[in-house]
Amino acid sequence: MNRTLLILQLVLLLLGAPWLQAQDIRFTNITMEDGLSQTTVFSIIQDRQGFMWFGTEDGLNKYDGYNFTVYSNFSLDERSLSNNTILCLFEDRDGLLWIGTNDGGLNVYDREHDKFRSFKNDVEDDRSIAGNKVFTIFQDDKGSIWIGTDAGLDKIVFEDEGTHDKVSELGNISFYHLRAQENDRYSISYNRVRAIIQDKHGHMWFGTQGGGLNKLIYDYEDESSQPVFVHYQHDENDPESLSNDAVLSLYEDGRGNIWVGTYGGGVNRFNEETRKFERFRHSDDDPRGVSHDIV
Repeated sequence: MNRTLLILQLVLLLLGAPWLQAQDIRFTNITMEDGLSQTTVFSIIQDRQGFMWFGTEDGLNKYDGYNFTVYSNFSLDERSLSNNTILCLFEDRDGLLWIGTNDGGLNVYDREHDKFRSFKNDVEDDRSIAGNKVFTIFQDDKGSIWIGTDAGLDKIVFEDEGTHDKVSELGNISFYHLRAQENDRYSISYNRVRAIIQDKHGHMWFGTQGGGLNKLIYDYEDESSQPVFVHYQHDENDPESLSNDAVLSLYEDGRGNIWVGTYGGGVNRFNEETRKFERFRHSDDDPRGVSHDIV
């Protein structure tokens, strides 16, 4: 295509963006009649092989564009999915698919055998996962995998050296816990961790459902360094504080602002330079405002 023509088309597209936004957007609905196991869907990803994965309230679904393969728990098969309610899905840099469940801990999908390996909390083993309700999974730029549970923040520890691109090569896995400590103001503020991101500067951020927003300060080059969490929480006397301490979602935009979705407090935009939050709340009088205060 002629370069000038391509540029002209892009300019026209940008100029026409408001007009395009006003057009009807049509959706194709995929339902249980098409093979989906359940219509309440909590998580969606596309893996590097092109398959779509849907985590539902009743089973994990793999979709090839034509047909569904449904994975469920079978009590007599320890290599089946540990729980049928899927809260989050994540594919790591090695291509492993990790699955967070509502009450069955963490699973990883074994593509070679079309089976699963699960990790559940064991009250007698402090190296087991902190909680069996897994809300979020994230891999940082150093390859560490973080797990947000209902009982604290975990980081996966691969105890055996080698590659981790196959479940059969993972070896022994333990979990390093970072939990809220009542008398430690530098610990994470709350144990119910719902969202995790890493900003462009490499800093880790954690959204908790009850303790607000946390930023992790940690020296990765110093093994003796202790993690320190900086807390950002709601202050009823400060209109530029976080609107609500129940944080559900996080996102960093291109300008480095951290967007914070809350349960009941709308969405917040955090400017780290000023350390102030700008609140966006639902209003019946503003049809162009945020549609709901649960974000």
